[in-house]
Amino acid sequence: MHSKQIHRILRDAQAPELLETLTERISLSDLQALLLDLYRQKAQAISPSMLLRNYQQNRFVQTAQVAPDLQMDFDHLAFRLLPDGFEALELSPVAPLASSSAIAPVHQNNVLTTIRATEVSSDPTNVLALECAVRRKNALAKQSKSRAAIKLCCNQRVVRTQVFDIQDAYPHFRILALCTAGRDEGAWRFEASAVVEHIDFYLRVLAKLAKIGRPATAVKIQLYVADHSDFIVPIQGALLARHPKVQTQVLPLAREQSYYRDIRFHLFAQNRDGNDFFLADGGLTDWTQQLLSNKKERLMISGFGSERLLACF
Repeated sequence: MHSKQIHRILRDAQAPELLETLTERISLSDLQALLLDLYRQKAQAISPSMLLRNYQQNRFVQTAQVAPDLQMDFDHLAFRLLPDGFEALELSPVAPLASSSAIAPVHQNNVLTTIRATEVSSDPTNVLALECAVRRKNALAKQSKSRAAIKLCCNQRVVRTQVFDIQDAYPHFRILALCTAGRDEGAWRFEASAVVEHIDFYLRVLAKLAKIGRPATAVKIQLYVADHSDFIVPIQGALLARHPKVQTQVLPLAREQSYYRDIRFHLFAQNRDGNDFFLADGGLTDWTQQLLSNKKERLMISGFGSERLLACF
């Protein structure tokens, strides 16, 4: 069903079949050629003064909230603490069209879509999942039941089009992300190990933040677990042994959420003013199962709001 705005545009243009023609009767490459020429003509009509005004008014093009030297300090700290086996990547700022909406419940309108069949990255875990799927596909081609684990990390600037009425929400910001992909090992061994490894990494990063002038205190974890997820006991035990001062709360995983499977975690911490901030989110997904059409595939993803932390702590 089309929005009221689309209905108005089609009515005013006196072209009721325009949208159907553009989406169903011409190829994506032809649509791209059409839009490129359209925007070329639109760009020719923009004067230098109009360009400056657009720069001042467009929230997506404003400079970042955190100085680059502080961001580099954080990257250096975080990457040095990566668990063994993780590879840090520098991702492209764009991803294939539908990288978010095809495998996750994300509306395409919340993504900055380009006219070249790509979209500006809105979540690095989606792109890391694609890279994990490619590497897992190659491993499976060599050995049909390969358990080779793929562990990837990045700290990428992303763009999101939603407008949030909170102080620390920005149109573009950096996210530190981890992805661990592999094959079902039975008895929840892959899942438990990956969950502990991700959470442990973020907790170790938080413990070292005072070194870059951004101390974090009162760290707490919320674990959201499905009814059948028996592996929560070893996860709790491992985290308690490594981080005995961190408060952990176990809650039921909401059935209506469709983003994560079996387990999800949230991580919170306080800044020097005693204000609580939601900093990290992660869990198990079925994305590599979808991408590789293989129910034996497993994927753990997580993201940490590095720019939110540096701006607010």
